[in-house]
Amino acid sequence: MFRVGLICLLFSTSLAVAQTPAASPAPAATIAPAATTLRTGVQLVVVDVVVTDHNGRPVPGLRQQDFTLTENRTAQPVKGFEEHGSAAAPAVGSTAVRVPMRSPTATFRNVPLTRGQNAVDVLLIDALNTPPQAQLLLRNQLVKFLAEEKPDPQVAIFVLTTRLGMLQDFTTDPALLQRVIQRQGVKFSPLLHRDKDDSAVMMESETSSGLITTSDEPGMADMLRTIQSTLMDMDVRQRSDQTQTRVRTTLDALGQLARYLAGVPGRKNLLWFSGSFPINIQRDIQTTGSPFAGTADLSAEMQRTTDLLARSQVAVYAIDARGLQSSPGQNAEVGGSRELLNTQRTYATTSATPIDTQFFSDQAAEHNTLREMAESTGGEAFYNTNGLADAARRAAADGQNYYTLLYTPTAGGKAGDYRSITVKVNRPGVKLAYRRGYYRQATADGTVRPDAGVVRSAMAVNAPQASEVAIEMQPGVLKSAGGDKVIGIKAAGDAPIMLVALNMNVDVKTLSFVQGTDGKMHGTLDLATVIYDSKGNVADSREDRAALVLEADRYQAMLADGLRYRHVIALPASGEGNVRMAVHDAATDSVGSLQVSIDTLRRTLQTAK
Repeated sequence: MFRVGLICLLFSTSLAVAQTPAASPAPAATIAPAATTLRTGVQLVVVDVVVTDHNGRPVPGLRQQDFTLTENRTAQPVKGFEEHGSAAAPAVGSTAVRVPMRSPTATFRNVPLTRGQNAVDVLLIDALNTPPQAQLLLRNQLVKFLAEEKPDPQVAIFVLTTRLGMLQDFTTDPALLQRVIQRQGVKFSPLLHRDKDDSAVMMESETSSGLITTSDEPGMADMLRTIQSTLMDMDVRQRSDQTQTRVRTTLDALGQLARYLAGVPGRKNLLWFSGSFPINIQRDIQTTGSPFAGTADLSAEMQRTTDLLARSQVAVYAIDARGLQSSPGQNAEVGGSRELLNTQRTYATTSATPIDTQFFSDQAAEHNTLREMAESTGGEAFYNTNGLADAARRAAADGQNYYTLLYTPTAGGKAGDYRSITVKVNRPGVKLAYRRGYYRQATADGTVRPDAGVVRSAMAVNAPQASEVAIEMQPGVLKSAGGDKVIGIKAAGDAPIMLVALNMNVDVKTLSFVQGTDGKMHGTLDLATVIYDSKGNVADSREDRAALVLEADRYQAMLADGLRYRHVIALPASGEGNVRMAVHDAATDSVGSLQVSIDTLRRTLQTAK
């Protein structure tokens, strides 16, 4: 029987793995009340700018003085500038600097491993929003794109179904990437609407339209119209609920990708192959039913996601995986006026082209989402083309040639305020792509706009590891005072259980500490560990909040050595599962997560002994 337990949190008063002797002086770092007020420090804003000419070619050789940058229409002095191209210099704006663990035991890290200095590319195959027939075209086009891709760029591949999964971590091997794509089969989305004409409600509506036309009984036609309208409104609401679930699942996956890529230095180009989704769900304005049935506005969720992507220096290149589409009306013929009237009744609309009206409305909304996602993050949108490989090739080329500008934002405002960014270049005829703004996370009085789902999403089993906060972990067994005997537990009727210490080291450079009026550095962290069994169910969990107050010299020491703590778990002699850890910075809502299988932990400890 699989049994593990999370025993306790050991957070030493010196913020190190070892306990401080009782006779030692009071440490500089103490645990303060969780309600301590924080003051937000000044953060640099990173803006990557792609500059292309009228032929879509990159424009190299621009200097810092060629750029003008404003925030909320106020000119901002550029504090840092760098050009990136085929011979890129080291990336600017990265905060994830590794702090080495000083121990021979194996170390697990949450930041994706990348090499070189160029921007990396991430391919996201969005099967949740793409019809199966379009996925076949996409697979062939991706194989073509990767066959022609140079081996220099580092590429990773993810797939989105009902959850986000990694198919291949970063590699420069095009042949390996092609094999991964070729093995990817067609996925059927449970939330993607099939042909509307195939639904039971539409068939009932069509039957009702025929009865209304032929009925001679007084009042029967009116009753059938009422039933028909009610059925159509119910169908619209059900479809809207499915669409909203699909949108939120997609945005959550994009947010997970942003947090996974945050620790990778420099720019990340996300090539998102998708059938897309609407942000504003609305009915046909010519509907004969309730015009408000199923309407929804998900723009707030969309804004939070695009802001997170932009903050992580992820530029979205949104590519409509469906290619060039034809309207359903091109394959259907509507005869005389009576047939048109029946078709209008069936579709609950007064439109002269009832079969196509909703199609064009949906398509416009979906393309608008692609554009908004791309423009908000500094990428580009591609649709109405079957040349998906050409679109991917252009996106990858644009994303490797760009300029990075750094500036310090103006003070003032409140959490959640939107700050627009405008960049201009003193060259005629050029096109610029860059993030158009950001939402202020915190203000001078310490108020923040937290996202309650951040830690929950970061702790989901098998989800991509978040790397906004850089963490490392070394496992170790607890031993007796003499160091020669392993400390364990044996419950009645169960196999022996070994106490295992998860020794954590957090890179303080990726955290937010602010100097208070007392002259000390303040920060608040949430520390979580969850144990999952072999079926992905939670076996045990623990979450602690640590409000830290550090003397300046102690803070400087932790910048160099890291912030250390440990969680202790009881590891069984057999059984499968996973252990997932997370560190959440309450001041910035940044998070780092790390997952290790129990089998890997067990083998690591056996090797270490």
